[in-house]
Amino acid sequence: NSRWLLGVEQGKLDDRRLWKAGVGDPAYRQRRIVPGRPNLAVGLLLDVSASMSRYQSIVQQTAAVFFQGLMPMPGINFAAWCYSGQLTRVALTRICDRQLPRLCLANVEQGGNTPSGAAIAAAKTLMERMPESKRLLIHFTDGRPDSPIHVLRAVQACRQAGIQAYAIALHPFQDMLHRQYGEGNYETIQAISELPRAVARIV
Repeated sequence: NSRWLLGVEQGKLDDRRLWKAGVGDPAYRQRRIVPGRPNLAVGLLLDVSASMSRYQSIVQQTAAVFFQGLMPMPGINFAAWCYSGQLTRVALTRICDRQLPRLCLANVEQGGNTPSGAAIAAAKTLMERMPESKRLLIHFTDGRPDSPIHVLRAVQACRQAGIQAYAIALHPFQDMLHRQYGEGNYETIQAISELPRAVARIV
């Protein structure tokens, strides 16, 4: 769908911005544009380890928010997985993708430790098979992995493969998240109501 791009230097005069000409600001025009269809793969990785057991309702709501928001959108290839396991052994459960166009949370194995590094590495392998030119992996967790160094290495491997990796954490573990993901590559929330804004800032 076309839309107006406002406050530009080239285009049709915008009566509401002509005052800018009097102060030397050339951005007093508007131009109609047709945005291109997105060519984006989004992967959602959900932590369902034992430390997340009291937050399972938030995990499920998060999956539903992403599923309902992204699955119908043209040009976006969305997939989601849950994970648990041990330090280097991860159980990754697919809960939706193009071949599974419905959200399946009934058979998700919960509990165990938090092998976040191994889970991110597994999600990276799966996302490398997606044909889209831009790929984004969002890791939803409480911020406490079994091995922070494994997470750091997996995140670096994602970025080297052209997959942008971000985290949304339930608690403000800023120092750990900063070391693992880098400045501006994570968000913290306290309630599911804060999720849309966190996702918007990332995307």
